[in-house]
Amino acid sequence: MSKANCLSMMNPTRCSFDHSSKSIRLLTWQDIASALAMGNLNKTAYYIGRIKYCDDKSVIENLIKEVANLFLTHAKEVGWRIKTDAAHKLSQLACLENIRSPICKTCNGTGKIKNETCKSCGGTGSKGFSDASKYKFLCIDKRNWERRWRERYEFIYQIFEDAEKQISKHLANQLSL
Repeated sequence: MSKANCLSMMNPTRCSFDHSSKSIRLLTWQDIASALAMGNLNKTAYYIGRIKYCDDKSVIENLIKEVANLFLTHAKEVGWRIKTDAAHKLSQLACLENIRSPICKTCNGTGKIKNETCKSCGGTGSKGFSDASKYKFLCIDKRNWERRWRERYEFIYQIFEDAEKQISKHLANQLSL
């Protein structure tokens, strides 16, 4: 069974893509929660794992605060002037996009069309939010988004992508996948 199949089984709202007749060891959310708690995952990765793979919505606000703090630290280092509430709002948006991205309608969430990578979603199986929806969520205009906020948002979203990679490696190691 591939890592992707195992990870898909971790979320109680997702289905298994393994259609073999062999018996499958199903992973419970308790298995995943235990694996996430072991080792040295950073807080961001731990919270994302709890939310996405254990369906634990109680840590969403902790995740948003953690990412906002990481962003504010980076903003100071690079000289960006940003208020705490703006950092919180950007973090909230990135969290929503990472956790609730809509499934790609072109490939139906598989990431492939006829054994080729889906061009619409880039093989991820999900479509990110549009720029328009992002700047509307932040209550700013398009010009301001393009000039100032897109780059900052992309930094925050990269935190989520890096955490996803860390979770994948960590769970593969902890669960011997």
